[in-house]
Amino acid sequence: MTLPKQSGFNFHDHAANPSAAGDLQRNGDNLKWADSTPTVRKLLDSGNHTGIIPINPDAMNALTGATKGASIGFFSAIDMDAGGETVQFNIMVPDDFASIVSAKLVYVANDNKAGTDGFDIYTNWGVLGGDYNAESDNLLDTDTGAKVVGYIYELDISDALTGLAAGDYLGIWITADNSGVDPVDISIIGFKFEYQITA
Repeated sequence: MTLPKQSGFNFHDHAANPSAAGDLQRNGDNLKWADSTPTVRKLLDSGNHTGIIPINPDAMNALTGATKGASIGFFSAIDMDAGGETVQFNIMVPDDFASIVSAKLVYVANDNKAGTDGFDIYTNWGVLGGDYNAESDNLLDTDTGAKVVGYIYELDISDALTGLAAGDYLGIWITADNSGVDPVDISIIGFKFEYQITA
């Protein structure tokens, strides 16, 4: 068997060449860390691994005036530029989920903003065979701060996902709340759910 060479890692067949240097060594059917790479070994043995679930705007619902099928440059997008406009989408939480790292709405500012934009985020989730809204949470009057037109920004909504667990089916509802200094005027280009993987 020939082990692939991956970026940042070196592999060699320990049985064929015991003295060769490498990060990972194959000895029969087993892989082991070479003693020459304690820093890499310590990092990867620490269990600090994350997974990312990306969600494209095409997989989102656009409600109450939000415009699906829009674009900004070569990005597909959903336009949100008035109070009450909403995006809605679902996530199935993976079986290897341990905890949330971040849950971020990714968007482009369509206008310069000196003040605050507001979003109201509502969530509910449940397990297979149980109530869809067994758990719920929210995050209201979310302040995204000043923005520059054409720049990409992220809004972390992980505070609206308290108690999420592996295997949950999750629904997310994000509404523009234009009670802030400046009204929302953005193009949503995606959502990124990053999580800690179980050891």
